[in-house]
Parts: sequence; structure tokens; C-alpha cells
Amino acid sequence: MVLVSPVQSKRSVFENFQRINLLGCDGTDSNIPADENDVDSFVSYGSKNGGYYQNHTVAVYDLLEKRYLDAIIQPRGTIDEQDACIQMVDRNPLVGSCLYVADRGFFGFNLIAHILEQHQFFLIRAKEVQAANSPFKDIFLPDIDEYDIPIEFVLSRSRKKQDQESNWKFLPSTHKFDFIPKDDFKSKYMMAFRLVRVCF
Repeated sequence: MVLVSPVQSKRSVFENFQRINLLGCDGTDSNIPADENDVDSFVSYGSKNGGYYQNHTVAVYDLLEKRYLDAIIQPRGTIDEQDACIQMVDRNPLVGSCLYVADRGFFGFNLIAHILEQHQFFLIRAKEVQAANSPFKDIFLPDIDEYDIPIEFVLSRSRKKQDQESNWKFLPSTHKFDFIPKDDFKSKYMMAFRLVRVCF
């Protein structure tokens, strides 16, 4: 399992635990009445004829206050959990520090960048670093089973070798990243956070 969080010492974050808002973000499906005109909510049975209709709700829950802080409802066929979480991060009304906790379905550099731009914290599970589609592919990491390290790398949409730095990650135009337009091949974005790999 891989966890990522901002670059900050363990003690400096958690010694002031009482002043941090712990916010969990997750999603769930719910069935809704059938409407043949609602193509976005229709879910096919697959090989069988017919299907059903669902919405997907992504919510932010305050773990200490035990209340829902925000929620976004999406048709089942247009799910984008990361985008929903980004919207709620950007409009978060809470004053002070927040720690967003989410599973690996929410992991993405776009979401992380939005949280960092808001000067907030996160603990998000990510795909295994050795997986073929790992987001950390091409980023130098220790070849050991467990670690807790700060990492830094540059995001860029350029493939030119002269634009590539030692720890560099290419962003295809198909990958949404709000801080570098799809047709911008010159801009770079520095990512820096803590990466924790544990075995269990």
C-alpha cells in the first residue's frame, strides 16, 4: 500500500491534531426511478437486455464533528470522483487546517495540486509503485519494501529532452491538470509531498 501526504514532519502535523479538521472523502451509488430519457444515469446489465438507473454521490464528511460538510451528485455514467472532490476542496468553508483522507480511486496529481494550492493536507492511498499503470512510473524511488520519504518531481506536457529534469513526469493532453493547459508545452509544475510505502 502506498500513501501520500504533504512534505511535513509527522510531529509538526499531529502535535496540533486538535486544530486539524479531519475530512473523509468517498463515493456511493444509489438507485433512482427509471427514466428512459435519462441516458447518463442508465446502467446496462451488460450482455442481457435492460438495466437500471443510478446516481453517484461523492461526499466530504467531517470525521470529528460527525457531519457531512459537502456533497456532489453525479449521474452514474458520468462519474468523476476526483473532479467532485476538487470542487469541494476549492469551496471548503472551514477556517484553518484540513486533512483530506481518501482511497486510491481519488488519487490524481490534479487533486493533490488543488489541495496543496489551498495550503491543506492529505492522506490518499495510491496504486502500488511497481504496477504497470502506477502514477509514480518514471519517478526515481528506493527499491525497498517499505519507506517514508519526501519526493519532488516536475510535471510537464513537453516530451523534449531538454525540458526533462532528473525527476520528471510527462502529462499527456488526455490527462486533466488545471495548472497546465493541454496545449502548454512550456510550463512546469513542481510537486512535492511525502510518500509512504508499507507492507501488510
